[in-house]
Amino acid sequence: MTLCHSRPGTTVCVEAFGVSGHRKTLTRSPQLCLALALAACTDPQAVPLQFVTWVSDGVEVIEIPLATDQSVEQWSLSTNAVTVVGSTDGNEADILENVPSARWIDDGSLIVANRGGAPGVRQFAADGTFLRRMGSHGQGPGEFVAPSAILDYRGDSIAIWDPAQWRITVITKEGVVGRVVRLSAAARIPMLNIRVTMPDGGFVGSRSGYTPSRPNRKNGWEMSPVIRLDEKGELVKTLGEFPLIETARNSLGYASAVLLGGTGRLLHTRSGFAWARTDIGEVRFYDPNGALQRIVRLHGERRLITDAEWDRYVKALWGRQVAQNPQMGTWTIEDLRSRPRARMTPLLSECIEVEGRSLWVRTFSFPWETEARLLRVDLETGRIATLRVPSAAKVMDISHDRILLLRLDEFDVPYLETYAFYRAVEEEGSRVRRAGDTIQ
Repeated sequence: MTLCHSRPGTTVCVEAFGVSGHRKTLTRSPQLCLALALAACTDPQAVPLQFVTWVSDGVEVIEIPLATDQSVEQWSLSTNAVTVVGSTDGNEADILENVPSARWIDDGSLIVANRGGAPGVRQFAADGTFLRRMGSHGQGPGEFVAPSAILDYRGDSIAIWDPAQWRITVITKEGVVGRVVRLSAAARIPMLNIRVTMPDGGFVGSRSGYTPSRPNRKNGWEMSPVIRLDEKGELVKTLGEFPLIETARNSLGYASAVLLGGTGRLLHTRSGFAWARTDIGEVRFYDPNGALQRIVRLHGERRLITDAEWDRYVKALWGRQVAQNPQMGTWTIEDLRSRPRARMTPLLSECIEVEGRSLWVRTFSFPWETEARLLRVDLETGRIATLRVPSAAKVMDISHDRILLLRLDEFDVPYLETYAFYRAVEEEGSRVRRAGDTIQ
């Protein structure tokens, strides 16, 4: 537990919640809180048993234990996909290849960024029927070279980030180009990924990966600048530097952390942005000016990785890492095995989405495991619901009652599948799915 500090003379207000979610509002002195924290810290694997929140120097701090399956609400996917987008033959518009981003918009339709085959942006109806191309391959207005992120923009518009052209295209939900925002030279940081749009029309972005030609390390961590852009693509300011990925100090050791280590990710929120670290399960929330507002710490068990698991993990991801990092092409799998490696599993695989006062996260799983566990954490009550999805599927979008998964078939052809999910209920000793009982 990370409560091993206290400021002298500071009053700490604590709200504790049991597993049932009932609130217990308490005010504790810093000395008592420190004593409780030190007691918890005697065991490095200790996990807090209750949801606790307090305010320190104007920053809300929330500590949430990730309970076991037996003490959380169970949700389950619909047996079959509600809609499927993707095909191996037939209409070219239905054939997808290399899909980095896809999301629903408020009219229920699906916007898909496709980077392979016929690059561009496509729109599909809620039932999966192809509607229109919202931009083809090219460098003219409304055209894309490598569309990478689809973002909700102010009004009912959509912003599409194309890093190959250093520009953001704003379009309507009917595909009409509103304007094209070309980033200024000062804003073009290596491997920039735009992930957040602001109510004033501006944007927030960060680095999305390791840049060996321009190392930026601090205490063994690759650091990512988070930058604020105005609606014209001009750099307003750097909001801060945040840990991106843990790196070893030798020339090849960083690869083991790339394979299995802590990562940072920028998340969109209604009032600003968040920075999530999956290794320790911490998410920090900031306002549009980069001022820290809230810290959420998720606590759970991290286990030791056996030598056999590590060897199998390296084999499973070796080809993928070579493809993503050209510098690794001259290495061999033995290079990775011989370098310092991760000893503990990260707490999470990723932080997926911030939905109001709820946070969607994915717990860590190895590639060969058949299922992964998604958790919806209520930041108001600490209540947790769990949803199991296929381990090989990537979550592209999620709402209160449906989820969009990207899956590959045996030929690595991508499909976008929409599933409903339901509350699982006990009925006559067996767990069943009650139709229509969606999550509210």
